[in-house]
Amino acid sequence: MSKLATQVTEKYDYKVRTTALKTEDGLSTDYIATINESNNKVLGVFTKRYGLTQNAPLVELVEDAFKTANMTNYKRKMSIARDGARLYATYDFRDKTQKIAVGDEIGLRLTLNNSFDGSTPVSFTLGAVRLVCSNGMVRISRYDFVFSRKHFGDFKFDNVQDAFNSAVSKYGANSEVFKKMAKIELTQDQGANILANLQKSIVISEKTRKGMQTIWENPTYKEDKARNLWNLYNATTQFLTHDTEGDRFELAYRTNERITNIFQGYVTKPETRERAIILLA
Repeated sequence: MSKLATQVTEKYDYKVRTTALKTEDGLSTDYIATINESNNKVLGVFTKRYGLTQNAPLVELVEDAFKTANMTNYKRKMSIARDGARLYATYDFRDKTQKIAVGDEIGLRLTLNNSFDGSTPVSFTLGAVRLVCSNGMVRISRYDFVFSRKHFGDFKFDNVQDAFNSAVSKYGANSEVFKKMAKIELTQDQGANILANLQKSIVISEKTRKGMQTIWENPTYKEDKARNLWNLYNATTQFLTHDTEGDRFELAYRTNERITNIFQGYVTKPETRERAIILLA
């Protein structure tokens, strides 16, 4: 069995409890609050039907599913956001590769999502990691692989295994969009215009746009010397990869997700791409 390399950004196995909410007059209500026992922060408010899914047993279930599938060669990183309200557990399977261009491959990335504020179901997000630089890419599929449709804490190992198998089965087909990106040529100015338009559309900030453009104009890796949509996309992921801790991780994760969806649109809808490469007034 391959050795598991673990990188932990924050402690993830804290306990969350629920407490009944009452009115100012002390009367019972139909609502409860979730509270992080490690810091006593209120994370969310729900009806009494809500069921907790604690992080530690969830992670154990997920990693048991990996073992059952004989996929134990992965790197893991835990990221906690919003005082413990959200967990993002990133698993990189770098031996599950897809070739995107000459000398340029991606590996399978699965992100386990859990929340105590109702923001996300317990699910996997299917993504990829670029092997040459370890840049992360998210949501190469347009939907999450959910263990349970409602957050009632009632799913079982079979639910986890089904979600995992579904995500892995979609990996190859959904990686095709990156191969198509590599075939769409851009000029230096067209790439800069796309970034500027992302800023104008408030997808990224001016500071982020400048950081991405610096990488686009002066590639760190020889694989990014060509001028195409794939290399522009990698300039965005390379810059965002620097923001990987706590709430900053979450902001980078969400921004990466939005950019991925936008760039997928550039591939599937040429007319959208043609508008994007012209600087908006």
